[in-house]
Amino acid sequence: SHAPDLQKRCEEQIASKCQLEHSNEVRLGSLSFGTCRHRALLFKYLLDKLGGIRPSLAGITAVVRGAWDGHPHAWNIVRLGAELYILDCMKDPKHLKKWETP
Repeated sequence: SHAPDLQKRCEEQIASKCQLEHSNEVRLGSLSFGTCRHRALLFKYLLDKLGGIRPSLAGITAVVRGAWDGHPHAWNIVRLGAELYILDCMKDPKHLKKWETP
């Protein structure tokens, strides 16, 4: 299995970023490997944890799996007020796109 090797590589990359930035914070978009699913799950996890501190953030995101240009992909749906938005931590992490139902 590649899991232990991938975990080690991720930990080393995060440690390197922390040392380089002189900080314990790592920007989600600064990681150079990992999959879209990993980033979508991490984003959801972080917001869920923040929801315990700030209730207005509780339950505002979900992970969606589907296809992008015919390839498997994962992204987040974020609820802000009554509106739903797409947040794609791999393809376009700085922008929210309004969710439009088909």
